[in-house]
Amino acid sequence: MARREPVYEVVQVLARSILGAQGLRVQWRGLENIPTEGGVLLAVNHTSYVDFLPAAYGVYQAGRRTRFMIKSEMMDIAIMRFLITRTRSVPVDRSQGVEAYRGAVSALREGRIVAVYPEATISRSFELKDFKTGAVRMAAEAGVPLIPTIVWGAQRQWTKGGTRDMGRSRIPVRVRYGSPITVAPESNSEQETSRLR
Repeated sequence: MARREPVYEVVQVLARSILGAQGLRVQWRGLENIPTEGGVLLAVNHTSYVDFLPAAYGVYQAGRRTRFMIKSEMMDIAIMRFLITRTRSVPVDRSQGVEAYRGAVSALREGRIVAVYPEATISRSFELKDFKTGAVRMAAEAGVPLIPTIVWGAQRQWTKGGTRDMGRSRIPVRVRYGSPITVAPESNSEQETSRLR
């Protein structure tokens, strides 16, 4: 039985409430591709400041919890520091990426689901930017499946340089979890990253 995490459970209730209050028409596909146990790395596209919410909530519906890799600057905000720590998210200091990498691999080996944005930043064009190789390297080192995850529609809520529409907008949002990809430890990370993209 999964260990209780009171803060994470509160966050899940809040997430459900936020999605309901906004009236978002979220559709999830591929939930059957999320393993019921064991480490999993989600590679998520990045078009919005809030695309993590529908991606993580879909995983929750599949009976699992997601630990996001999140930029360490968020730790400067007291409430965010509390949430990041209590939900066991993985802070990423871009000047010291090795520590975040090791933290993510450790979480994956412990059987957790970790989500990463291979583009490393929001795509203003909403098309996939070039991917960093970290996702495939982490999956290979931890020996876990890599699941490509697409979120589409959240950019209409709030994106870089765009207007914010966080009210009851009934925006359609689609989330799709692809078939798991196995990355062999001896594989070429550049080639595997191209395959993932």
